[in-house]
Amino acid sequence: MALSAATLASEFNNLSLYSDSASAAEDWAEAFTTYFEDAVTAPSGVGVVVAQLRGVGSPKEGLKSALLSITPGSAASDLETGLAAFWAPIIAAPATFFPGMILPASAPGGISGVGTTLQSTFDSNTSGSKSKSDCADLVAADIHSANSGGIVTKPGTPPTPETIT
Repeated sequence: MALSAATLASEFNNLSLYSDSASAAEDWAEAFTTYFEDAVTAPSGVGVVVAQLRGVGSPKEGLKSALLSITPGSAASDLETGLAAFWAPIIAAPATFFPGMILPASAPGGISGVGTTLQSTFDSNTSGSKSKSDCADLVAADIHSANSGGIVTKPGTPPTPETIT
């Protein structure tokens, strides 16, 4: 498989409206983590170790932690911080998540600055008469685009970069 904006949009469409940030943080982090379960390296096709995405010190916990203080006014920047936190353990120990891969590894370049893009999308979503599905699709497209291009390294002579897709 590979990461898909449609999968992320589907996950976001399943979310509820929240009255507390703890529930929102858990559900948004789970939605993104479920989307990331389809991640593979290209061209080798090494799939992510799904079990490593959840638990203490996991990517999901990093994202959730960043979202615990989320408010309508901080959502875009909190999501950017959370996505960077999701990627932190992956780039620190790529073999844990993508067997056989080594350092160096890097998060997608689009993560930095995605908060600005998301804020624009949030503003557009709330100022119009878009459906929940339309809004979820737009937010998922922004996040999926920003999440494209993470790199891990395949050992060899020479070592070769693999894109996480």
